[in-house]
Amino acid sequence: MQELRVTSLGVDKTSGTPVVILKEKGGERLLPIWIGPGEASAIAME
Repeated sequence: MQELRVTSLGVDKTSGTPVVILKEKGGERLLPIWIGPGEASAIAME
């Protein structure tokens, strides 16, 4: 299992759905996860 960090928060241009981008700690791989508006707001406040 790899440790991940939030690198960015954005909106999918096609669907308008919030997306959080996670990056592997000490690596280069990225993992996009589509989330809800409430979760996006909570992440943005941190």
